[in-house]
Amino acid sequence: MPFAGELCRLYEFILTVRIRFIRTIRRQMALSPNDTRHRLRSIRFDSQRKKERYSFVFRTI
Repeated sequence: MPFAGELCRLYEFILTVRIRFIRTIRRQMALSPNDTRHRLRSIRFDSQRKKERYSFVFRTI
């Protein structure tokens, strides 16, 4: 499998991004409890678009 290393790297990248994402969400929640609902909704939309992009990458591989 020539793509195994690339897939592992991509997976690690996704995990680190997700961890960073969760940390920023927690920080924002601590800062402003009022508009977290809206922010979470936009974040969810962002992650959905990211998933689509990653699935596209996997399909091209």
